[in-house]
Amino acid sequence: MLNFIISSESTCDLTADQITANNFSVIPMNFLVGEKEYSSTDGLSTNEICKRMREGQSVKTFQVTVEQATDYLSELLKQGKDIVHLSFSSAMSGTCDNFRRAAQALNAAEKSANKIYIVDTLCQSFGVAFLMYWAKEQAEKNGWDARQTVDFIESKKLTVSHTFVVDDLKFLARGGRLNAPMAFIGNIIQLKPVLHLNSNGQIVQRVKVIGRKKSITTVIEEFKKHYNGDCKQVFISESACRQEAESVAARLKEINPEIEIIINQLGPVITSHAGPGVIAVYFTVNDRME
Repeated sequence: MLNFIISSESTCDLTADQITANNFSVIPMNFLVGEKEYSSTDGLSTNEICKRMREGQSVKTFQVTVEQATDYLSELLKQGKDIVHLSFSSAMSGTCDNFRRAAQALNAAEKSANKIYIVDTLCQSFGVAFLMYWAKEQAEKNGWDARQTVDFIESKKLTVSHTFVVDDLKFLARGGRLNAPMAFIGNIIQLKPVLHLNSNGQIVQRVKVIGRKKSITTVIEEFKKHYNGDCKQVFISESACRQEAESVAARLKEINPEIEIIINQLGPVITSHAGPGVIAVYFTVNDRME
């Protein structure tokens, strides 16, 4: 049993059962579909969000404010434990900086006997969850406290590869994650670039390929080339394409039967930016190559 709390935002894309089973703490995040605002706890499914996006409904997400972060962390502090909060990449959201401001104020307060550590993971989605699982496993195994666990996360976060494909580039462009003209031209010629997160926590192109089948095969080839075996767990996330994700998992197991694979759907916030048809694989590498 850990003597501190591992926390994140709902953009880590863990299910409620996974959060409970691991004693994690997760703050919900809100998003807008059409004219209606939802929370990540409202039960609007990823498949439903994808359906509405295909129909042309607009989507918008909201970062966690300093006030929301302060309220959330203050409530956690009542448990009398240190907090290690793993935040979504600061390169893609202001949420991490808002958590830092909240933690700085709470850590400075005389009434706070416990310390809050905010980690800019430079990861997104299941990449954050990957670090949560890995940190928990190593902390329990080695008897680490919060500070030692933070040191471990900082030393490993840039060894978590995020290798993924999307089915329609326009959704990344709408969310500001991709150049709009590039997305338009790419969709016309059926360009399906294999994307990843660089060492700054930004989405960049890794390989240009034409066609969905080739893009997914390239993701698997990237795993075969670069997986270093440092962590046996491999995570896969998908948005409304479960069958393809399971096929990818089977092919990865053929390459390395010793890996343990967890498949999750992308949560509503990440789906709102990436759209339907995302296949993402998260695994350990020596470093994130640019």
